Amino acid sequence: FGEHPPLLPMPGVVLMRPTAKSMTALAAHVSSPNTSLTTLYIYVSGLTTEKEWRPLIALGDDFWEARIAQTNDICLDFISLEPHLFTLGTREAYRFLHHIPSPSLAESASKAPGAPNATEGVERDLEVIGRVADGLYNVLSTCNLRPIIRAQRGTAAEPVAIRLERRIRARLAADPHAFR
Repeated sequence: FGEHPPLLPMPGVVLMRPTAKSMTALAAHVSSPNTSLTTLYIYVSGLTTEKEWRPLIALGDDFWEARIAQTNDICLDFISLEPHLFTLGTREAYRFLHHIPSPSLAESASKAPGAPNATEGVERDLEVIGRVADGLYNVLSTCNLRPIIRAQRGTAAEPVAIRLERRIRARLAADPHAFR
């Protein structure tokens, strides 16, 4: 989103990952008096709850009735290259989860005073874990597969497996026929 020159009124299609930041930015953009979007078709990656939609819900029923034409939860967290091959598109997940510095970051860190911020590292790890688990969940739900999840304890795979298991169990609790 952001500032742009005025456009003619038109419908808008939004494809997005539903984070608090992205939903708040979308709500700010569509409620702005300068927006040119007359009708919205919103597609978000993965299944969502009311919590993710709160910034848009806060705009009120009149806004929803007048401007939102359709919302869908779809599985956008993976790319299928062939019938039996997919990628999650998380380029540096392995490096992040195993705390391997990139060569360019290692050089700049050695020249800069102070240590890297530990909080940023934890937040980044949680984001990567979430993206990997969400991507795997979307692959499994799209292919209608019920997995057997195994992960080595104490490795980066363990929190991914735990989060994936929780998402699958929550989905099965809501819909016992999912993943068949």
